Amino acid sequence: MNLLREIFHPYKQIKKVRFEACTMCQLKCVSCDTANGESRRNAVGWGYLKAADFLKFAEQNPRLKIIELSNWGEIFLNPEIAEIFCIGCEHGLELTAGNGTNMNNVKPEVLEALVKYQVRYVSVSLDGASQETYAQYRRGGNFDRVIANLKILNEFKRQYHSPYPQLGWQFIVFGHNEHELAKARALAEELNMEFKPKLNAHEENSPLKNPEAVRRELGLKYVSRAEQEQKTGRFRALACHQLWQQPQINWDGKLLGCCQNIWGDFGNVLETPLQDLLVSEKYVYAKKILLAAPEARRRPLPYDLPCVKCSFFHRLQSLRLGTFKK
Repeated sequence: MNLLREIFHPYKQIKKVRFEACTMCQLKCVSCDTANGESRRNAVGWGYLKAADFLKFAEQNPRLKIIELSNWGEIFLNPEIAEIFCIGCEHGLELTAGNGTNMNNVKPEVLEALVKYQVRYVSVSLDGASQETYAQYRRGGNFDRVIANLKILNEFKRQYHSPYPQLGWQFIVFGHNEHELAKARALAEELNMEFKPKLNAHEENSPLKNPEAVRRELGLKYVSRAEQEQKTGRFRALACHQLWQQPQINWDGKLLGCCQNIWGDFGNVLETPLQDLLVSEKYVYAKKILLAAPEARRRPLPYDLPCVKCSFFHRLQSLRLGTFKK
C-alpha cells in the first residue's frame, strides 16, 4: 500500500463512513462511557442526527456506498430514524447498525422501516439468554421485550420476502453469563441471527469463571484480550484504521475520525465538505502521527489533536520505544 497516497488523497479511498444516528441511550451498561456520562461531557454530546442533515450529507457525497449508524448510543431513540432509513434507500446507500443496538424501545413502524428500506445489517447486544443474566450488564434492559421485537422484525421480513436486515446476536462473554452461551446460541439460531460472541474489553468486570469451558464452547484460541496479546505479541489498535477506511462523524456533523474519539474534532461535515476535511492539515497530520511518519517523529506531539489524548495511541507510542518527541 502506498502510504503517502493514502495520506494525501484519502477521499479517493473513502466509500464508507460512520455517521452516528443517536448518542442517547436509555440503559446504564457497566463500563460504558455513555452510561457514566464521559462521552456526553466531551465532544460527542447528547443528541440525534436530524433527517434533514442526513439528506444534505447524502446529496453532497454521492460517492459514498455504506454508512454505519451506531456507535455510542441507541439508534432507535432517534425519532427521525425511519426517515433516515428511507433517505438512505432512496440514495442507494447500504445502511448498517453493526456496532450494536439494544432494541429495547423500538416502535413496530420502525421495525417495518428496517425491512422496507433494506437496512443491510443490525447487531443486537444480548449478553445472556434470560432476564436475570442479561440485566446484570445491560442495566435497565428487558430481555423479553428485545426478543419480542426481534420476532416482530422477523415477521416483517417474511411479509416483505426480504433477507434484510441480516441480524447479529452480540454476546459479550462475562463470568456471570458464560453458563448461558449454548442456550443463547440456540435461541439466536431460532431467530435467524448470527451468533457473535465478543471478548470482554474490561476484564476486571465479571471475569470468566471457567476460561477453558468457554474456550471449548466457542472454539476460540483466546478467551481474553490480554491472552490474545500475550500469545500473539501484537497489540490491536482498535479504531485507528477508521481514519483511512471509515471515518467517524458525530450526530451533529463533527468529523471525529474514529469511533473512540470523544475529545475533539476535525471540523464539521455539515459546514465544510467532507472531502475538504479529509485533506485538511489537521486530519492529515493525525494520520502521520498514527503511522509514525518521519515528519511526525521530528516534531513534538501536538496536544490539540484528539488522537494524542487516546490511550490506544499512547500504547502504540510506547511500543515504538519513544519514537516521538515529548
